Amino acid sequence: MKRFISTSAAGSAADDNKNRKKSLLKFGILAFLALLVWIFSTIAWFAMNDRVSADGMNVGVAGMPFKIAAKGSRVRYSDEITAARSDFSFGSSGSYVNSSNVSGTYYTDTDKLILRFDAATDGEVKPGDSGIIEFYVIPTTDGDITANISLDVISFTGGSDDEELTEITASYSGTNAAETIDAAKYMKGHIMFFRELSSSQSSYTYTGALTDRTLTVSIPNAVHDVAYPVQIHWMWPKTLGQLALQTNAAGLRPASNIPVIQETAPATVGGVKNDKRLVLDYLYSERESVFKFDSTSTYTGLDTVIDSADTQANFELLTDGYNDADSDIGTYVSYFLIELTVTA
Repeated sequence: MKRFISTSAAGSAADDNKNRKKSLLKFGILAFLALLVWIFSTIAWFAMNDRVSADGMNVGVAGMPFKIAAKGSRVRYSDEITAARSDFSFGSSGSYVNSSNVSGTYYTDTDKLILRFDAATDGEVKPGDSGIIEFYVIPTTDGDITANISLDVISFTGGSDDEELTEITASYSGTNAAETIDAAKYMKGHIMFFRELSSSQSSYTYTGALTDRTLTVSIPNAVHDVAYPVQIHWMWPKTLGQLALQTNAAGLRPASNIPVIQETAPATVGGVKNDKRLVLDYLYSERESVFKFDSTSTYTGLDTVIDSADTQANFELLTDGYNDADSDIGTYVSYFLIELTVTA
């Protein structure tokens, strides 16, 4: 899961420049730490939860109407993911055709599958980075198919030299336990998921915010043994300004930081929230996973602050909280995994 002139605007531009210097200082420190421990892996895998059926005293597993498959030449960070999740499989290769009747090699497993990538090397991940999670649904019978997907972000510490790779859970008791547990919480809050790229990449990046980390994919009239692709976009937004602003009229967001979603007023039409409403609601509902504030009282009433992020005072408060959370991620988290659970 990258980080202005009339007389009336001059003060705002100067303050913005000061804030950017603070941000650069933080990320300069984090870039240095990245050489030591900040080696994030964009590993993803699937846990296919089969539906269970009961017959008297006997419990059996109902057959799934599809298989999950991956494509790609290699598994990124294979040693680390094997250490983290030894029960997941690299999959068995087989030949299938896609919906255009083009055959290819796919890797499938009936239970837990590690995703693959075509990238030649592993790489570090930092604020501002993004990527695509791609997998395939291969029906076992003809007919309509529905796949329900949930996403999770799991953090790890260690894994370098002789350090054991350790998942950061609520019961983690290693060095700086409280700070490390909070950093894993921030990691989860800062990785966001989206359904599609926008049609106007120069204006904003994504549409279809998946703020509840769930997605339902429907494939009508599916044909058995045909591989249907599913893509989910992930991003680690570099700045709060790429998410929260409804307009950049005050120049609070540098023009080089393209908004993650469209800058517009939040709205709910016919019971359907637009992306801005979804993301602002997410920033508030997940406020303790997105922002780090020294005082717990700062979290109270934060919905009003978030809905008015276009004002400089609110923007600075939210930006400091967002950047401080990123700083803790860089200090205490070594790797993160994106886990997907797929059910029929």
